Amino acid sequence: VYLKTSSHASSWLARRKRKMKAIKTLQNLNGLVEKGNDDVRHYMHILMAECYVLEKNVSAAENNFKAAISIAELHGFLHDKALAHELACAWYKALGKDDWANFHFESSQKLYTEWGATSKVETEHIYYN
Repeated sequence: VYLKTSSHASSWLARRKRKMKAIKTLQNLNGLVEKGNDDVRHYMHILMAECYVLEKNVSAAENNFKAAISIAELHGFLHDKALAHELACAWYKALGKDDWANFHFESSQKLYTEWGATSKVETEHIYYN
């Protein structure tokens, strides 16, 4: 979230501040994971994936999206799994990989529907189609 807005920020100072905030958040999440709080591990992978997206590191971004999705599923966080699919969809769409974008789009739609976020499903459907 921090990094996506930082890439569109008008000044280098605003981008730097947002990136630093994202790094601090990542450090905090890592500290929680090291203390045994596995309930935030998927957030760490989502944020790491977004960092790698901005760095154009395709394989690292892909691996972190996959990790976030599988960890969120393991812990039963439907909404966070849907979010990871949604972000992966946007990333694959930007790369021009429409098959993967469609897969992640359909997965996020299914999960948001299952979670009961019908307005999110409608909004996402308008945005991606």
